[in-house]
Amino acid sequence: MNENGTLEQVTHYYPFGGVYGDAGSTPDCQDRKYNGKEYDHIHGLDWYDYGARSYDPALATWTSVDPLAEKYPNISPYAYCVDNPVNAIDVDGDSITILDEAGNPFLYEPTLTYSGQNEFVKTIFGYFDNLSKDERGTVVVNRLVKSKNNYSFRLGSPVKNTAGEFDEKTLTTTLSDTNTLTFAEELFHTFQHDNGETGKTAVREVEAKLFSAVMNYDICGWNIIGASNKIAGIGIYAESMEDLLYNGYSQKSYSTAVQNFLTESLGGPTYKNFGYSTGVLSQHPLIKNFIPIK
Repeated sequence: MNENGTLEQVTHYYPFGGVYGDAGSTPDCQDRKYNGKEYDHIHGLDWYDYGARSYDPALATWTSVDPLAEKYPNISPYAYCVDNPVNAIDVDGDSITILDEAGNPFLYEPTLTYSGQNEFVKTIFGYFDNLSKDERGTVVVNRLVKSKNNYSFRLGSPVKNTAGEFDEKTLTTTLSDTNTLTFAEELFHTFQHDNGETGKTAVREVEAKLFSAVMNYDICGWNIIGASNKIAGIGIYAESMEDLLYNGYSQKSYSTAVQNFLTESLGGPTYKNFGYSTGVLSQHPLIKNFIPIK
């Protein structure tokens, strides 16, 4: 519709994006059509430009292989939205989001909304969305969304009988409790894995618990005392964790927290029973970029 209120273009689509009706006096005045993508008529191709690759709505397939095909070994690298454009959306042609009401493994893309009825999936989508809007949380979310690894989250009972656990072999996070504290901690474990930090160590646990406290402070409005109390324990471990949260990274406090995690943290004895060790201290730990609480 132009500035005078005159109708110039109305476009109708088949589910896979094929145009079956352009109404108005100038149907080609707007070249952004299905999903807001440019509709290229050059040489009669009638393809959509998704950025990463082009899409042919007549064949309902991509014109080239998915650059992230290794993330989806059970799906054709040419398939558009897993052949389900009603319930799935492909934003740029390099990734997909499947809205699964059954709670099966899913992939998340920032800004998309889950419209299904499964409460677990809805909750996890909400957490991802909240973190992606946070200045520090979005660093972690964006890294995982763009990763070549396919991480997944599911509802269940972790092996360690804790609220959450990330499995390095299957790249699956199992959550028995969907509170933000647990989710943020386990999400950081996936971030660590994607950055090459692996193993059952106090180093990884200290970092993840600090990140969880920071995210809950940013998103849930915890006060600083509340944030530190949720992850602390006793003695010099608790003191060093509070110092890291309040004042930012220092090698002394970081080293103290790690060295005393297994003996003085609230969950330390449980981790120790499952074979966790202190681990090797890094000169440039990942958590350094996420503290202090601001």
